[in-house]
Amino acid sequence: MPSERAARAAFQRLAEREFGVALGAERHGPADLAAGAAVEHAARTGGRAVLYGGSEALTGTVTVARLLAGSAVDRVAVLGAPDGPEPERRIVTRDHVRPEWREGHLVLTTMPAAGGALVPFEVPEPTPCCADH
Repeated sequence: MPSERAARAAFQRLAEREFGVALGAERHGPADLAAGAAVEHAARTGGRAVLYGGSEALTGTVTVARLLAGSAVDRVAVLGAPDGPEPERRIVTRDHVRPEWREGHLVLTTMPAAGGALVPFEVPEPTPCCADH
């Protein structure tokens, strides 16, 4: 996070949504989740980034090159593909870009979409399991 104030604001927003979240020694949510989040985030080995440098500009459609140059995301991966996408490939963000920590790097996992574009693998509003019963 760019500042302690921004980190505190992100912590509050996530806590309000009932996520397991950690900020330094402060924890919120189910104890297991909050403790695990703290360990993974500190080591940058796991966990999802919701607010990060450049995240506010990742709206609409952007190229891979623009996403990487203008945000804290280090790498774009494509499900089922051994290599990353070419820099000019379009990503339809759906205004929901949530990279995750992998081996010390923020990685956005994407999947192919219509017209040769990519979309982030995580959808903005997933349907809960068994939502219809």
